[in-house]
Amino acid sequence: RRSSDLTIHCPPKVDHHCFRMKCIVFLLAIGISVTLSNAACYLSMPTYIIGQGITGCTDRDGEKHPLDSTWTKKCLRCSCNKDGEMRCCDIAMRPVYDMDLCKSIFIKKKCTYRVVKKDNPSELCEIGRAH
Repeated sequence: RRSSDLTIHCPPKVDHHCFRMKCIVFLLAIGISVTLSNAACYLSMPTYIIGQGITGCTDRDGEKHPLDSTWTKKCLRCSCNKDGEMRCCDIAMRPVYDMDLCKSIFIKKKCTYRVVKKDNPSELCEIGRAH
């Protein structure tokens, strides 16, 4: 076997320990790839409960969600698939603007940004062009 092989083979009697090990390896791989990108999404592995299996997903606030469900909360659109993996993506589109002349203001209630001039916040800036 090659040293770069991330395959983990599980003995039949330690299934839950092996599942944890696979999760740790997967999270490490995801963590490395996320730090190399500027993604607006994150993935959370399922929580396996011994004797119960995977019953759903738990969001960052500790709220539980059933398998095969979707929800929107705190400007994140999330889904819990049938395998218990949770994926959440930011729904607030970050604007492109002239950062020397303008600044963005996040409007939490609407999950949007307002881009205004630094020297006159009552005046809107053009969006979509970075100088």
